[in-house]
Amino acid sequence: MTKPIRALVDPHILRVPDPCEESLVLEDYIDSLLDWSDLAKREDVRILVSSSATAALYIDQEYPDRTKLSSLCARVRNAVADANTLSRHIEGLLMNSEELDNHLILDVVLFEESSSRIQPSYLLDRLKPNSRSEFLDALVKLSVDKRLRAPQHAPVTFLVSAPHVAPETEPRMSVCVNALVDTISLTSGLPEPQYRSAFDIEIETSIAFSSADLFARLDLCEVWQKNLTTELASIVIELRVNRFQSSEYPDAVPTPFKIGECFMASAEKWDAIHRRDYAGLLIDSCARIVVGDPKNPVNIFRVGKNSGSPQRIREDGARAYRTHLTSKGIALRLMFGKLQDGSIEFANLGAKSELEIL
Repeated sequence: MTKPIRALVDPHILRVPDPCEESLVLEDYIDSLLDWSDLAKREDVRILVSSSATAALYIDQEYPDRTKLSSLCARVRNAVADANTLSRHIEGLLMNSEELDNHLILDVVLFEESSSRIQPSYLLDRLKPNSRSEFLDALVKLSVDKRLRAPQHAPVTFLVSAPHVAPETEPRMSVCVNALVDTISLTSGLPEPQYRSAFDIEIETSIAFSSADLFARLDLCEVWQKNLTTELASIVIELRVNRFQSSEYPDAVPTPFKIGECFMASAEKWDAIHRRDYAGLLIDSCARIVVGDPKNPVNIFRVGKNSGSPQRIREDGARAYRTHLTSKGIALRLMFGKLQDGSIEFANLGAKSELEIL
C-alpha cells in the first residue's frame, strides 16, 4: 500500500472498565490495550488518538491513572496484571500513538452537536459528557477530512473500537453533520486551499474491533482492488459471507449468488473498485444480501418512476430489486435480480437518477 492506514482509537478502549468485578472483564480490557499496542508497532498503520478526548477522560474521572488501576486490580480476584505494569503500558501506548489533528488537512471545523448524528449511537452514549463531546469532535473532524480529500489522496481509515454487545452487528460508523470548515492546510495535497466552506456531509467509516478484524476486512479490499475479475469478485464476496457467518450471523443460510455480466463495468464506472470506501461498502452490501440481512432496505425495481408501476421482470423470470449503497450526492444504488431458482444475480451499480438494471 502506498499510504499507511489511519486507525483512530475510541477512548472507550482506554477508559477504566466499570463495573469490573470479574477477572474476565479485566482480561478483556488488557487484551484491547495489547491489541492497540500490536497495531502501533506496524509501519503500515498510524494509530491516532485525540488528546482532547483523552484529557476529557480525566475530567470525567475515567482515565486509567495508577490510583484507579490499583483500585481496579484490588477488586478483581486473581487479577492477571498489577497496576504499575498496566500504568506503564498505557503510558507507552499513548506515547507511541500520534495526534489526530496532525493527520488532518483542516484546521477548524465548526458544527452544532445537537444536530449531529452518529450511528451506531452507542459509540457516544457509553461515554460520559466531556469525553462524549470531545470524541464527537474527533469523529466529525475525521469525517470532514475524508470528505475533503480526493480519492487518490485518501488513506484507508478505520475506527478502532470495542463492540457494545456480542456479537456485534454494525461494522461501520456513519457521521451526519452540517459543518463549517474554517481553513484547509496547504500541505493537504489538494490543488489549492479553501476557506469558509459550509456543507452537509454523511460519511461512513469502517469499525475494527481488533487488529485481526481490521486486517481481515482490509485484505478483502486489497484483493478487490488488484486485477479484479468476475471470478475474483465472487470469491471476495464469498469470503465476506464466511466471515459474517463466523461472527454476526452464525445461523445464516447464504443464498447462492452470481455476478452479472455488467457488474464489473458498472463498479469500475462508479469507482467502486479503486476507491476503498466504496469497495468496502459494496463488498459488505453484497454479502449482507446473501446472508439475508441487507444493510439498507431492499426495494422493488419498477418499470417506471410511478410507485404503482409493475416490477421489472427479465425474460428468464428474474425479478429486479435495488438497494442504496450511499445516500448523499449521486446516491449510489446496487441493482440485483432474484432468479426463479431463488438465487441472486448482482447486476450493476447506478446513480439515483439512473433507472436501469443491466
